[in-house]
Amino acid sequence: MPLVIAIVFGITLGSRIMAADPLPVEDPTALAAALAPAASRSASVEAFADWLGSQPAVEAVTIAPHLVKTEPPQREVTARFRLGGGAHVSRTIDIIVNADGSLALGRIHEP
Repeated sequence: MPLVIAIVFGITLGSRIMAADPLPVEDPTALAAALAPAASRSASVEAFADWLGSQPAVEAVTIAPHLVKTEPPQREVTARFRLGGGAHVSRTIDIIVNADGSLALGRIHEP
């Protein structure tokens, strides 16, 4: 019976379990792979930023106050990540805002 409870608990709190996994900050391809599902599941850019800010390696998150004039439009989310040895790195994450309101991961780049 405890196994069944653990499985149901894991399904119910899937995003929390994902939050416990460290983000691969130093590998851009792996970071994009980790962020893409979270972006597409988020109901808003603010919800994505909240999720990102809850990650253990993330020290701070800011959202640009305006849309980038692209087609489709994008919002920039900048995160400051903790690295080993007390170092930090910031990355800007472009979140694509589709016409239907859904989100997708765009580029990850230097701020």
